[in-house]
Amino acid sequence: MEGTLEHLRKLAAEKGFDELENVWMGAAESPRDVGERLDAFLDIAEVILSQERETGRTGALLELLVASLSEATPPRVRLRYQGLLVRCFPANKEHRAAFAELFEGLHPLASAERAFYEASGYPSGANPAAALARLERLLRFREGAYVFHRSGWGIGRVTAVDPFLKQVKVDLEHKRDHRIAIEAVDS
Repeated sequence: MEGTLEHLRKLAAEKGFDELENVWMGAAESPRDVGERLDAFLDIAEVILSQERETGRTGALLELLVASLSEATPPRVRLRYQGLLVRCFPANKEHRAAFAELFEGLHPLASAERAFYEASGYPSGANPAAALARLERLLRFREGAYVFHRSGWGIGRVTAVDPFLKQVKVDLEHKRDHRIAIEAVDS
């Protein structure tokens, strides 16, 4: 399987998508082997999405992997898989609902991740792909992340995320304990 993955990575880098489809379909015929390396397949799918921007093709390849999911698949990998399907098929309500269910099941209400999720607009927004992209940006502001404040307060570190007040607390070079609303933190 490692040889197949290397070949897929090479084809994705070279944009050899027709051959990549054939190799991917052949690999998908061994769901157990793919399931053990699902994260690597998802990495390749992300490369295809970033280079080709042909979501239909990438989505079809991802759907071939559904048989590779099992009870042993870590929830984080399932969530990533479902998120990629949402990016490929934003109008598909089943994919959207499955992502929401997985995300909400992994992150309790009083967590930073859940506050970012709510702020992204994913639960109620009309454009799930855009909301998912915003969620990915917001998740970079977890505790411990380093940030840059454009208006002159310099570089800082996120020291806390308050899910109740919906704020991120940052210690900046020129301003300590600065609080930023989660809604505005990625601007």
